Amino acid sequence: MKLGISTYCMVNELRDGRMNVLDVLQWAKENECEHVELVPYGYSLVDDPALADQVRDKTTELGLVLSNYSLPANFYQPGLSEFKAEVERLKTHVDLLQRLGIQSMRHDVVAFTVPHEETGAGGHPRKIRPRHLRGMSGRS
Repeated sequence: MKLGISTYCMVNELRDGRMNVLDVLQWAKENECEHVELVPYGYSLVDDPALADQVRDKTTELGLVLSNYSLPANFYQPGLSEFKAEVERLKTHVDLLQRLGIQSMRHDVVAFTVPHEETGAGGHPRKIRPRHLRGMSGRS
C-alpha cells in the first residue's frame, strides 16, 4: 500500500490562498506521500496549461505519482445542447490528463444539488434522459 493524498484535502487552504497546488504537492512529499489525486477545487489546470506543466514537472521533481483526477460533472441537463456542452467540457479534462500522464479519472454523473422534488428512489434524478445519449450517436 502507498500513502497518498487528494488535493481536495487542502481545499480550504487552496481556496483562501494559504496554499497553491504546487504547495500541496510539496506538502505531500514532505509528509511522505507517494501519490496525489488532483481535484480541481481552488485551482484550474484545464484553463492554465502553464500551471498544468508546472504540476507535471513538480511531481516528477518530487518523485510523486499523479494517481487520479476527479472532478464534478452533471449530465442531468434540461436539453440536448446542454448535455452535449457538458460532454465537451469533460473532454477538455481528458485532454489535460493526457498532458499530465494521468491514467485514471473519476467524475460525477449528476450535480450534488438536484432538487429533492426531482429525485426518485434512492435520491437519484428521475429525469436522466436516455434521448440525450441517443442524440450523441446521431440517432433519434
